Amino acid sequence: MAQIADWTCNICEKPNGKLFCCDCNQNLCDCCKNIHDKFPANTHHTVKEAHLKVLPVSHECAKHKQNFLHYCQTCECLTCSGCITSDHNGHTFIHVKDIADNARKIVSEAICNLKQNQSTMTNMNEEISVIEMSRIQSDTEKFTSKVSHLSQCLKGIIERVVMKQETIAFDFLALGKAQLESYLAKLNKAFEDYSSLCKKLENVLLETHDATFYDNQAKLMTEFDILEIIPPIEKVVDLKEFSDEDFIDNVVDGIQVQHGIRAMQTLSDQLKQEEIIHQETKISLVTEKEKLESSVQSKDNQIKNLSRTLNNEKISHQKTKATVISEQQRFDAYV
Repeated sequence: MAQIADWTCNICEKPNGKLFCCDCNQNLCDCCKNIHDKFPANTHHTVKEAHLKVLPVSHECAKHKQNFLHYCQTCECLTCSGCITSDHNGHTFIHVKDIADNARKIVSEAICNLKQNQSTMTNMNEEISVIEMSRIQSDTEKFTSKVSHLSQCLKGIIERVVMKQETIAFDFLALGKAQLESYLAKLNKAFEDYSSLCKKLENVLLETHDATFYDNQAKLMTEFDILEIIPPIEKVVDLKEFSDEDFIDNVVDGIQVQHGIRAMQTLSDQLKQEEIIHQETKISLVTEKEKLESSVQSKDNQIKNLSRTLNNEKISHQKTKATVISEQQRFDAYV
């Protein structure tokens, strides 16, 4: 129902208001648009197709009910002709087109910056997805290949040693993939945020009405200023190179176990201790990963809270401004 209401002509109230006057802030049908254009005061009004309007904004001064024509550099706000001789007397002014042209240049530079960062993130994504993933996969395959080759010469006795070595390699692969996938998730989220804001800015840049454009780009540039920087690449620690000597030593120890219960118990105790250390290391890595994910979530929440605070402050400022204007009007009326 909200969509139907937006397309209703504000003059004849028929559901065919496919045009929109940016200065009157009203939807118009073809018939009412022809009548609207006949009034001399509406000669310079901007009328466009209704679906092209970005956001409904006021284009006239709330105090003097006149269109914004100038920009006060002293107060950094849009002003009408009445404001120049009253509240902004003696201030420095430029035409609204000049400030809008400058804002368009800033938005264009922001779009260029966003696209450059998008290109950088795309290259980083390819590097992680192709090169890094292939590297750790290749390292793992080379390592397990060497383990398998040597195990063919020492079947039976070396099975436990082989299983232990392969477990280390595959745990490295699993943890390495988990770390890289976590980073890729953050990188893709940043890419989506950049893409979304870039599209918004490109749409705003198409706005031809200066006051509408300036108001809307100011809101979007606030989002641009709080965008997170591109997260740095998180390198996976290289897998320790496979050692033939260490492997043989483990096999020799396994052979010696067969020659006595005491030696077997000693080796068993050593294996259990190493297994405990391995498990503790694995748990430590998982804990670090959880802390990292928690830190990322905490930063996301901080950004959201900051955004809400800024919106609340903006609303409070608007209410205060409206109160001051109301009191000024009452004072002017009293005088």
